[in-house]
This record gives sequence, structure tokens and C-alpha cells, in this order.
Amino acid sequence: MSLCFTMAVMAWGIVFYGHSFYLQSLTALGRFSTAEVSGAIGFSFWCGIPAGIVAGRMLTRYPPFRVIAFGVCTIAAALLLLPAADGYLLLYLAFALFGIGYPCLSTTGISGTLNYYLRERYATRLSMALTGASVGGAAMVPVLVWLRDTSGLATTLLLVAVVMALVLLPFGFALARQPAVVASSPSTPGPRIRPAALLRSRVFLAITVSGACMLGGQVAFLSHQVPLLSTYLDDSSAAFGVSITAGTAVAGRFLAGALAERFDVARLCMCAAAVQAAGMCMLYAATTPLGLFAGSAVGGFVVGAIVMLPPLLVRARFGSERYSEIYGYTNVGLYLGAGLGPVALGWLREADGDYSRGLMLIVAAQVAAVLALLAANRRDCAPAGISPV
Repeated sequence: MSLCFTMAVMAWGIVFYGHSFYLQSLTALGRFSTAEVSGAIGFSFWCGIPAGIVAGRMLTRYPPFRVIAFGVCTIAAALLLLPAADGYLLLYLAFALFGIGYPCLSTTGISGTLNYYLRERYATRLSMALTGASVGGAAMVPVLVWLRDTSGLATTLLLVAVVMALVLLPFGFALARQPAVVASSPSTPGPRIRPAALLRSRVFLAITVSGACMLGGQVAFLSHQVPLLSTYLDDSSAAFGVSITAGTAVAGRFLAGALAERFDVARLCMCAAAVQAAGMCMLYAATTPLGLFAGSAVGGFVVGAIVMLPPLLVRARFGSERYSEIYGYTNVGLYLGAGLGPVALGWLREADGDYSRGLMLIVAAQVAAVLALLAANRRDCAPAGISPV
């Protein structure tokens, strides 16, 4: 549990929320435009597609330490490479490494690790572990900004890489000695999942498409949050806005975890999409610091829920035995959406000079997420579950 919390702190603080910091830092240096860095951010999520599938399969068959160690090494390599990026090759290579390592330490790695070791109160424990995402977002971005301003970008990212490795690798190695409790332990791996069979399941498609729309909107907002808020605020105040977003996500995540034990998760997903749309509308209309912080708070309230609810929905509908592998395939759609979101927002920002149309695009994506869940009929979304093969 403590390891998963720490993984979330590192994954979201360094990569997920960190993208906004890297975008602002690189554009401030004059090396790249907003659209160019946005394209690299989108590319990083697309690189996470095969990484998520492989990580899901490995978590089904082996103890989680292999996946954790690989994620630490690739993210550390990206941190060391990014300050040297002065052309497209190094820029895209650094963000590709971020994308490959991120699934190993984020929702795929965390939910797979908990699924490997736990049976009881899974939703509550997942929400507690993912609280680390809010801690990472609230604490890491302001710290990164402060360290960059005092020590420089290269020294800052070197320090972050060293701390991440020293914290996660010994912790993960110690956990590897603990026995598994799920049916999908290495001794009983079960039959292979057939992707074609999953594509014939309307509930799988509903979860994947809705998750892609919600996550795509969320990643677009978070990866551009610092430059978006910097339109009206200074850099320190914009970083504080990120902390507000991450802070309200704590309350939203705990609420979603508690409600997921009692109510249909698909309906909770639709509510989360509606709240995210409301936050984006508030940011669209805001021109004052109070309005910007309020919009960030409302949008941030469901940041944790949008990350947590799709894996809970997969586990509720398909069971725990093959959860990690099935969620790995769900990540194909999720990461496609997550990659498209920041790219589209970056292009619209370059074309329009502001984020107005981009924020409305995020609202439209949330409407599409609700419609995708409604498109699955009641029988497909029954709590009894659906066999994927």
C-alpha cells in the first residue's frame, strides 16, 4: 500500500503534472513552441500504449517489481535527457521514455500491484493509493519551479531522478518477497486474452471510449494548465493553481472510492465527466485569479476519479483474475485519448492565440464520454460481469 502511494507521487508529480512544467520550461528557453512540445507530450502517451499492454501482461504473470524497476529506469533516463534536448530527436526521445515508463508506475502498475496482493476493499485501497497522485501534483510542480529558478533545469531533473530511484527501487524489491493472493499468480496464469473477443464486447468498448474521452480532456487541461493560467497570473501563482487542482483531487478521489463500493461505477464515470466539463466552462469564462482558481478546483475535483474509475469499472465487469491484462488493452484507448488531448489543445492555442476553443473541445469530449457509456445496453453493463473470451 505504501509502495503504491509512493509510486503515485512519483508518476503523477514527475510525469503527469510535470508535463505542464516541462512545456513551460522548454518554451521559456526559446527552444520549441507550445505546439511542438505539445506534440511531444502527445507522442509520449502514444508510446505508453504498447508499454501498458506489456506491463499488464507482466503483472498477470510475475511479481510487480520487474515492472516497477523498468518504469523507474526509463523515467530517470528521460529526466536526464530532457535538459539536453535542443532538437526534435532528443525532445521526442525524452518524452517517449516518459511515456514508456509512466504506465509502469501509474494506474496500470498501481492497480495491478494491488490486484496482485489484495482481495478485500479493493476500491477503497486503490483510492488511498492514488491519493499519492494528488500529493505529487500539489507538491512536485511548485518544488520543480523553485528548484529550476534556483539551481537550473538540468540540476533539478538530475536530483529528481536520483531521489526517485533511491526511494522506489529498494521499496519495490522488499515487496517482491511477499506472496501473491490473486488467482492470476505466476503459478496459475490462465488462458491468453483474445483482443478480438474484447472488441466484440460493448461494455469493453464503452469503458475504453469513455475513458479515452475523459482522460484525453484531463491530460489536455493538466499539460497546459501552467501556460493557461499564466495568461492572467505569474508563474508562481500558476503553479499554485496546479496545487489547488491536485488538492481538490484528494477529496474527489476519496469520495469516488467510497461511492464505488455502493453505486454503479458507470454512473459515477458519467458524473465525473459532467463535473470536468463544468470546470472547463468556468475556466473558459474566468479572467480573474479567483475565477481561475475556482475553475481549477472544480476541474481538479474529478482528476483522481477519472484516473481511478475506469480500472474499477474493468475489474467490476471482468473480474480480478485477468484484470491486469484486460486493463492493459483498455489502456490502448485511454492513451490514444491522452495523447490526442494535449496535441489538439496545443494546435488550437497556436492557431487562436488563446485556449477558448480548446476548453470547449474538452467539454465536447466529456459529452462524448457520457454518450459512450449510455450506448452500452443495460445487460452489457450488469454488475455480474462479462467474460472477455
